[in-house]
Amino acid sequence: MSELGPDRPDTMQHGDLNQSNVLRGTREDWQAIDPHGYVGEIAFECLTHLRDRWTELKRLPDPDRALRRRIEIFADAAEIDRERAMRWTHTRAVQAILRAGPHDGPRDDSDVHEWMAASLTD
Repeated sequence: MSELGPDRPDTMQHGDLNQSNVLRGTREDWQAIDPHGYVGEIAFECLTHLRDRWTELKRLPDPDRALRRRIEIFADAAEIDRERAMRWTHTRAVQAILRAGPHDGPRDDSDVHEWMAASLTD
């Protein structure tokens, strides 16, 4: 994780890039709505993008492979380094687990974060 911090580009990010926030546009083919407006590395967005369909991911015959493949597709489409996208996704999954903690009670997505973090651990 330590190698992710020092190299922070000043790239504008949506911050909540998921399927519900990408609509067919009138001025452009597609429009992203409801931005949170973060600045940083695009790879940070990968976990948010995966959230839309991660329950479907876990039902696939090889969910670990499918997870890595979807991260690769995101990285290729965003023209970013695949390994950094993997590391940011792993880091954000661990962060979500730590943020939820035992005091929040059960959450629908906590097991998915745990699976994702374990799957991306080298």
